[in-house]
Amino acid sequence: MNIKYKKTLPVLMILIIGVSAFLGFHPMFSFFKDPAAQAFSSAIFGTLFTVLLMLFLLNKQTEVEENKQRSQVVFNEKVQLFKSIIDLLEKCSMDGKISKDELPIFEFIMIRLTMIASNDTIIAFKELNEKIFKHPMEDDDEKSLLIDVEIKNNILAFANRCRLELELGSVEDNITFNEKIQPQIGDVLNKIEKARTTDRSIYKEWNQFEEEQKNADPLKMKYMPFAKSVHDLIIQTLKEANLKYEINYGAGTFSFNVPKELAKSRSRRFARFGLLKRDKTGSYLDGLYKVNSEIPTAAYSYEEDKYQFNIYSLDDIEKNKNSIRKGVVQSYKYLTE
Repeated sequence: MNIKYKKTLPVLMILIIGVSAFLGFHPMFSFFKDPAAQAFSSAIFGTLFTVLLMLFLLNKQTEVEENKQRSQVVFNEKVQLFKSIIDLLEKCSMDGKISKDELPIFEFIMIRLTMIASNDTIIAFKELNEKIFKHPMEDDDEKSLLIDVEIKNNILAFANRCRLELELGSVEDNITFNEKIQPQIGDVLNKIEKARTTDRSIYKEWNQFEEEQKNADPLKMKYMPFAKSVHDLIIQTLKEANLKYEINYGAGTFSFNVPKELAKSRSRRFARFGLLKRDKTGSYLDGLYKVNSEIPTAAYSYEEDKYQFNIYSLDDIEKNKNSIRKGVVQSYKYLTE
């Protein structure tokens, strides 16, 4: 049965019965002379009309409930799909590349969007794809991906379309977003990217780093023996393992990085030493990556995939020397293999 006809049938029946009752009730009522028969016929008409009216109302209520459940399911599917797209873009951005194995994911995302998303959202993702895949794959296995200002703006535009699709904003909100909020977010993202990619090296070598601490917090000089011990231990470990590395000396910290040509993603730092913990009670060695979710007994986790050592004496370094050496090599390989 046609859906539109099915929806209008109860209303049509009620109208027909109502008109029939209006036109035929008086002659029929006059036909029965007995008051009991008149009352019985009136009850039949009233009951029939009430039953049909209740049937109509129940059908409408059922239809409303079904639409509500269907809308909730579709809403949840949209949220999951939009979230998976942002997660995929984040992963590709962190890796700095898109492998050929990931290309079908982009294809089927477009297909899934076609199934449940609006035309405007599909167009926003299509434009984003055009920017990402503007140039062909650079080799047989993968394509390098640089999230530049243009692509960031497209990601923001797509995220905004997702927000409107989920009815989390009005047309007026969209105008405000495009004119005011998006440029501001773009500026913030650009500053973050600049801060992330800027070389924060202040000193070229250990001697300069050590000399400058004399003019800094006196506690930094107190903990310089810790820094020297960890510095030399890590260098010795990397040389014994025949691993190439770079060192950045900053203001009270120094970090060990994988050379850019060896890193499998944009993340290159595999260890960092800081002269002062936040509470200034000692030093720390952090940035070490977990392998198989395991960390040494003396260390503690501070991010989902990283851990650190707190150092309060040279004995702490000596006791955890083997764990530090192992952690440095594992972190290095984590970023290169």
